[in-house]
Formats: sequence, structure tokens, C-alpha cells
Amino acid sequence: MLFVGGDGTAVDVAETIAESGSDVPMLGVPAGVKVYSAVFAVTPEAAGHVAAIFEETEQAEVNDIDEDEYREGEVHTELRALAAVPVAEQRQASKQLSGGTVEGLADGFVDETSPGVTYVLGPGSTVGAIQSELGFGGSPLGVDVWRDGELLAEDASEAEILANLGERNVVVVSPIGGQGFVFRVGRHEKRLMKIV
Repeated sequence: MLFVGGDGTAVDVAETIAESGSDVPMLGVPAGVKVYSAVFAVTPEAAGHVAAIFEETEQAEVNDIDEDEYREGEVHTELRALAAVPVAEQRQASKQLSGGTVEGLADGFVDETSPGVTYVLGPGSTVGAIQSELGFGGSPLGVDVWRDGELLAEDASEAEILANLGERNVVVVSPIGGQGFVFRVGRHEKRLMKIV
């Protein structure tokens, strides 16, 4: 079962396969904001290659996070299922979240901000720490626009981002939630990609 999406979709696919009593393997094309499970190929191209040539399967973790906790800045993965997946080097490992703080990064970033520059701030807890240092809460799953101490747009659409850009603009992003991805094709991330 080749599917496109993120961890929420992976959970749905794994549960559907389990309920049907089938032993069909699953493989995800990574295209969601949350991609913590070990059932995804490393790229869409790799997914096609693995699906075409795999010869054996193994059990892998299907993880997901609580989106309400994520919006509060907490990222905790939860094992939701085990699923049969192709054995392949081009498949992601289950992502383990590491501890640590980003306060120093956020402080350094704020020290380097410049008057008149528009900052387009992407999703995630690392960028969220920068937003806190700038003096606002922001949208942990969306895109915010800030300039000269003022939040110009929160959880902004493409049109809102474009309307608030200035002469000098800086896009601020980081790998999302320990996944190693900067941009996925979630609602806001796709919109930001058009600007970059």
C-alpha cells in the first residue's frame, strides 16, 4: 500500500490494514508536516524505487504526535501501530526527539534583527523560541510575519504574507520537530515555498 501524507495518514492506513486482517506492507511518500514514523521513504523518488524492487518486509513503528500539545510547544511522539514495511536503506528510521534548549539561538537571532527588515517566521518550536524572544506567541503550525516590533500577520495565508513583505525580507525556518525537514507540503509550508 503506497500512500502519500504524514503521520496522521500513516496511522489511518495502518489501522485500516490491521482491521482488514491483511498483511499487505505499507510505504509512505513523505508529504506531511509530521513525519516521525519509520514507514516513510526518504524521498518521493525513493518511495517509487523501493515499492518497485523490494523483496522482503519487516515491522516498523507508526508514530504520531498530539497536535494540541504541539501547538503548546511540546513535541512527544506516541507509538500508534506496528506495520509491515519494505526492507530498504531508502526508508526513514523512526525519529527520536532529542532534548536541549534553543534559548541561546533565539537570543542571538534577536540581537541580529535589523530595523525595517520583514521577518517571515515558519512553523515549529525552534522558531517559536525566536518568536517568544521577539515578544509574541506566534502560530506553531503556521507562518507569521513580523517587522520592527509588530506582528503584521499571524497564521498567514500566501496573500497575507505577500501583502506584508517589505524591501528587505528574511525567511526564518528550521528543521521541523526533529524530522530533518525544513519544508513539507502542509497547508502553510506549501504557501511559504512559493515565496522563497
